Amino acid sequence: MKFLFAAAACASALAAPVALAQGTLDLLYVPQTEFGIEVSDPSIGSVSDDVDGDGFGVRGMGRAGERAAVRAEYQSVTYKDDNGPGEADIDQLRFGLGVIGASTSGVFAEYNKIDIEDSKLDGYALHGRVAGNPSPEAQFYADVGWARLEDENGSDWRGPEFSVGAAVGLSPAFAVLFDYRVTRLEASEDTTTVEFEFTDLRVGGRLMFGSEQGPPKPRKKARRKAG
Repeated sequence: MKFLFAAAACASALAAPVALAQGTLDLLYVPQTEFGIEVSDPSIGSVSDDVDGDGFGVRGMGRAGERAAVRAEYQSVTYKDDNGPGEADIDQLRFGLGVIGASTSGVFAEYNKIDIEDSKLDGYALHGRVAGNPSPEAQFYADVGWARLEDENGSDWRGPEFSVGAAVGLSPAFAVLFDYRVTRLEASEDTTTVEFEFTDLRVGGRLMFGSEQGPPKPRKKARRKAG
């Protein structure tokens, strides 16, 4: 139920502001994700720990004209600590506007929100995206970004994000894809530095819609002139 609600919300966020000319909706399964935390302080040195988990995500991107684009994403994962009975849920929400070219390469400004149990971080991020089509059925893409978020205590979290992925079309309206993303955020206060790292491996299906999608139209037969 949570997955269906997220998919509907993501689709609505893309469709509500503008009439999209064409776009994609990705339904993602996260079979492997890792959340690492490292605390550094001169008095204690460096202490780190990490946990593994899995989850799901929904992501969409659409054109709002020839160059303008909008994209949104929701991801929810559950981490399990092998050394203890506890579990932790981390939810991420993103919404962005950008300028893209024919291949969907471009730049985006995004609003980001991360819920880590009782802690909440939100702020903005800037992303550059490069995409290409080596064949009509395949697309490769890479994304590099920089985020600046703030938690409820006013701490400033900053850091880079990198992702790479590929999609292979099985029909004009459906493709399979894989995606790998790494996000690092760091905050410092006095002599203490805390670093979060999220590593996500994602696979799933892509639904494609719009004026350029759909099965090829049959060619009209040429009429013979009466002679």
